[in-house]
Amino acid sequence: AAGAAVVASHAFGLGWQWAGATLGALGLAARAYHRNVVTPAGAVVVAAACMATLGCSLRFGVVALAYAYSSHKLRQFKEARQAGDVAAMRQPQQLLPRDWPEVLSAAAVPTVLAVAYGAMAGCLDLPLGSLPAVEPWRADLLTLLQGSVLGWYACCCGDAWSCELGELSGDRPRLLTTLQAVRRGTHGAVTLLGLSGAAAGGLLVGLLFHSAAVLSPTLWVFEVQVRGCGWLAG
Repeated sequence: AAGAAVVASHAFGLGWQWAGATLGALGLAARAYHRNVVTPAGAVVVAAACMATLGCSLRFGVVALAYAYSSHKLRQFKEARQAGDVAAMRQPQQLLPRDWPEVLSAAAVPTVLAVAYGAMAGCLDLPLGSLPAVEPWRADLLTLLQGSVLGWYACCCGDAWSCELGELSGDRPRLLTTLQAVRRGTHGAVTLLGLSGAAAGGLLVGLLFHSAAVLSPTLWVFEVQVRGCGWLAG
């Protein structure tokens, strides 16, 4: 219900859009702190980054949340699996909360990119590529910013999934360059499970980015206006 309300808030203008982003970010940060996922300072960073990202673009907010939620759940699953407790896999694991430097290291760059996009696009979800009545350089820059945020979170999610799942693999990791089997923890070495996790994490972010574009009310309005102008011109 909360997610649907945040999506719907993007259909009623920037005031409601930012109100929905602010309430959603505060609720998410409070929930993360209550569940001991982040420290108080970490919760402040979560709230600020989530509000800015979700307020500037629904697509950006969705992929950011997908990365944070899925990586945390996989981390819980890995800890329980390594402990060998089947019952624990069904219960949330108590992990060390993330402090603000750890949260900031993952969220700072994409948040800045999201704010830059929002300033140029008026906080609207716009299609990728050329745009009618928009200078080519501006359309290219908007596409670059969208691709940068998408690529950042796809890489982060792929890396997180690869690390968490790779540690559960029973195979010896192999170097990507020579395929030589090496000891665990060697830089540049992967397992099939970890490599599959990296691909799945990146694919998840890409699919959710596209799905959020389909659901984004501001993108609907933009496409309807463009088609309407095309019909009138025709």
